Amino acid sequence: MDSNSTLSEEELNAMLFGENTWELTEEKETVTVHWIPSYSGDLGVGYSDNPLYGPFLREDSYYIESSIEAFFLRQGRPEYFTYFYLYGEGKGFRDLPEIKSTSILLGQFDHAYSPEGSSTTYGIRLRHVYYNQGFDFSELGLPYSMKMTSNKSEVIPYFSYSWSEEVSGSLEFFVGEEDFAEITDDNQDHKISLSIKGTFDSFDWKLNASVQEKHYRERKKRYQDGSIMSEEKLTTLIKAAGIKLKKFNGHSFFTSTTSKFSWSELKDDGGGYFDYQKISVSLSQEANWKNWLIELGASASRFSYDYRSVDSGDKFERKSIRFNSLFSRPVSQNIDLYFKWSYEEDFSNSMDYEYNSAFWSTGISWEI
Repeated sequence: MDSNSTLSEEELNAMLFGENTWELTEEKETVTVHWIPSYSGDLGVGYSDNPLYGPFLREDSYYIESSIEAFFLRQGRPEYFTYFYLYGEGKGFRDLPEIKSTSILLGQFDHAYSPEGSSTTYGIRLRHVYYNQGFDFSELGLPYSMKMTSNKSEVIPYFSYSWSEEVSGSLEFFVGEEDFAEITDDNQDHKISLSIKGTFDSFDWKLNASVQEKHYRERKKRYQDGSIMSEEKLTTLIKAAGIKLKKFNGHSFFTSTTSKFSWSELKDDGGGYFDYQKISVSLSQEANWKNWLIELGASASRFSYDYRSVDSGDKFERKSIRFNSLFSRPVSQNIDLYFKWSYEEDFSNSMDYEYNSAFWSTGISWEI
């Protein structure tokens, strides 16, 4: 989604806090309000050697991919910020008889108010995500391949404050509900997130921390060995923290470099079967070469389970790596040609979770 973003943060601020679109009359103040739309998308063809991420039986397939992004900004008084955001992407597979297509749809509404002359912003965000993907669930005793469909709705009130032009922070409160069609993981969650970001010289930086409590409607509590503890429903608590650094390199070949580090920990209120710690690192690089925009990325993560064990008796552990690349260049004023490649591999001490999968695709992206 980020690669298809149509308006930069600087452009949004210019539209919101630039010249006023209202004028004064002798009798009253008249405000002209209108919506500023922006659209983008892509259409392409591709191939994957394991699109269902199967650890045992691998099925390859050619596919058609497409995405569309729409952004509607409401421009009126400069102290108000209102927008609608819609995004959808999907793949249609030629060679997977059980999984014909996958898709993700996201809709978001955001309204914020910044009092004139104040450094404070108050806002509320409404979000809904529809998720329809195919996976291999053989390790769970389910059919080899199936679709996993879910709907998640969130209400997110937030508060932000700017200490200076370089440093600002935000506090967000999440209330969400997620429903699954095929598996019994329906849940409600509450989350609080704090972030502080700023700029220093040629660096952008961001610190974030969050605490999330998730209540499952049907998932039962388990002992450390995985056996059912009781008919009581499970609750988990997730703590997370991270740091992000982005360096701008001026007019050199490498235009910017972004690095991220994150840590999270999950604890359940049962016997600890689901307890784990996760560490993730990532590095991404943007470059310009002649008319080509190049984006390269690599990431790695490690899950360590506190009590869950594998057949050998060792503690369950998962490690994964991911590489991705995007090459694009303009072919007209509003159309770019692109080529994408990604590779993902999971290393685990349980064979049920080991897999590797690669995707290649090429097509056109457009923006109006």
